Amino acid sequence: MAQTLVLATRNKGKIREFQKLLADHDITLLGLGDYPEAPDVAETGTTFAQNALLKARAIAKFTQKVTVADDSGLVVDCLNGEPGVFSARYASDMEFLPNETVDAKNIRKLLQVLEGVPEERRSCRFVCCMAVVRPDGREMTVEGQWEGRVLFKAVGEGGFGYDPIFLTRHLAYLLPS
Repeated sequence: MAQTLVLATRNKGKIREFQKLLADHDITLLGLGDYPEAPDVAETGTTFAQNALLKARAIAKFTQKVTVADDSGLVVDCLNGEPGVFSARYASDMEFLPNETVDAKNIRKLLQVLEGVPEERRSCRFVCCMAVVRPDGREMTVEGQWEGRVLFKAVGEGGFGYDPIFLTRHLAYLLPS
């Protein structure tokens, strides 16, 4: 008998990624598109874990199903952890340029804030926290980090969020100094 798991997102790309991960298991994956009346949950926590749990708890209560939620972002050391939990809305205080996406605006702000900061002080990490909450209240979180540094300009194609200005520490070792 298939188990049902709710992914607390409306992001179709994220749902497709999870469907691929779970393809070999007897799990029916649902997203918030399957629950149009599901509440929007404000990310008011001060940590990635708090925000992931806020979403997972609210959606598990609403659906009465095991729910997975995540929160993630870029943490820059020389900025005392900014943009951190505000990564998705980091540049909300700035005007859009013509044809600019939210991701591009966030990158533009971060590069402006880091203007003049030398390469050796641009250490950062992507952080992702996943939370799972059962309708009976049991819950668990797990957090991972990927170390790197912030580049001086956006490069590459196909990424999203801060990907175009993130150089993984592992790749940096392979590049000439």
